[in-house]
Amino acid sequence: MLQPAFEACDSDDVTEVMDLADEGRSVLIDTRSEHGATLPVRCLFQELGTSAGLVSRVSTTNALMGSQEAQEGSFTYTWSYHPDTGLSMVVTEQSQPD
Repeated sequence: MLQPAFEACDSDDVTEVMDLADEGRSVLIDTRSEHGATLPVRCLFQELGTSAGLVSRVSTTNALMGSQEAQEGSFTYTWSYHPDTGLSMVVTEQSQPD
């Protein structure tokens, strides 16, 4: 589900901000404090059905809060924010038991 969501958000901006990793099980996000860089991230959140509460937590994180983590459905979100370097996040899809 993570890889199709990543591909649905594919645009010129995505390759600057997001990378698909771990054989499609992780998306690495680094906005580098670029203006407009959050658009691909918003698209990914929408495609994954990320809750408004979690989106709010991410958007209100500041540098003093350090690394944050949340589990939602089959996804783990780990992120930090600094005004000089922007949002750094890893979204990982947890393996489903056989």
